[in-house]
Amino acid sequence: MSVVLEISLPVFGLILCGYVAGINGILGKQSAVALNGFVFYFALPALLFGFTAQAPLIVILNWNFIGSIFFGSLATYIVALIIGWSVFGFRLPIIGIAALSSVFANTGYLGIPLFLTAFGPDQAGPAIVATVTVNIVFVGGTICFLELAGNNKATPAVTMINVFRALAKNPLISAPVLALPFTIFGIQVPVLASR
Repeated sequence: MSVVLEISLPVFGLILCGYVAGINGILGKQSAVALNGFVFYFALPALLFGFTAQAPLIVILNWNFIGSIFFGSLATYIVALIIGWSVFGFRLPIIGIAALSSVFANTGYLGIPLFLTAFGPDQAGPAIVATVTVNIVFVGGTICFLELAGNNKATPAVTMINVFRALAKNPLISAPVLALPFTIFGIQVPVLASR
């Protein structure tokens, strides 16, 4: 139990500090929006890029791990669809959102910091791969599904192009993908950029 606390307390302690600062007005009314934007657009993408660029290719393109994330998540997604439909009577779009919620772990904001605390910076690959896999396949797939099932007048091809264009603009996806050439071709990240 002490190992779990040693790993999780610093991360959750930092979250608690942010919460206390927010409710006491220490950081101002727009601080949550500003901090979230900074983490989403700058801090976390830089972290993901750096770790991906410096990771061994076998860690990033570990097909057994990618397959286990994909098929495990797919099975959970399908079960959530079935239960949402048959037990709770969910219909579109709620059923798609419920199924996505069943597989969408917070690996980006919370999982990666916990993983880094537990295993160190050299072992960040699995958390990054899980984040990218779930975001591309399940977030993208659910958005396509909801758009095609809704009142969208666009063709399926146009809908898919629009969804994948939006996914490409997501820095939590684009940063590790842009770092792949560094990993594949063994290009060293300049020292200034890696710090």
